[in-house]
Amino acid sequence: MNCSWDFELSLVIESGSSQSGRPCPQRQPEIPPRRIAVLISGSGTNLQALIDACNTPRLPHTHIVLVLSNRKAAYGLTRAATADPPIPTAYIGLQPFLRANPGATRAEYDLAVAKEVVKARPDVLVLAGWMHIVSEGFLEVMRGVRALPSSPESERASGGEDADEDGEGELHVTREIPVINIHPALPGQFDGANALERGI
Repeated sequence: MNCSWDFELSLVIESGSSQSGRPCPQRQPEIPPRRIAVLISGSGTNLQALIDACNTPRLPHTHIVLVLSNRKAAYGLTRAATADPPIPTAYIGLQPFLRANPGATRAEYDLAVAKEVVKARPDVLVLAGWMHIVSEGFLEVMRGVRALPSSPESERASGGEDADEDGEGELHVTREIPVINIHPALPGQFDGANALERGI
């Protein structure tokens, strides 16, 4: 699994001349915030560390755009909802999903989670205490090599920037969403101590 995340930006600085013939001042480059989605299962202590680190020297120019839990009572959802500003949250439980979709499989549950993540248009996905081992199908969606069934809602949410709908009504991730595992660590480049800092 390739978890590298290259934040080198190609900045185009426009230059010109004023009416007096003197060069116009160059505009300062604006670095867009890095969008982070987080999957949790419990109290959210790792999540809180991420919230506290956003827009600090540890994680400059970062913004958490989604916190998704597989447990409805996870306190991490409360941490996100009461953050300043509040962070959007979502809940998709495995057993409720299987009951609501008779005949559905665990792999299909993972795809439902992947779809919710893609709708948030993150630049990176952090597994911060996500107590499910994600399937290869989930990772294929994040890498952009597997399509998801599209819907009008998800297409509007994506804005067409990071996901495109093809002629067959499927949603493709057009820019890889790297996955960083904090705990429990999965095999990958950025597992272990200071994973997020090393990943970005």
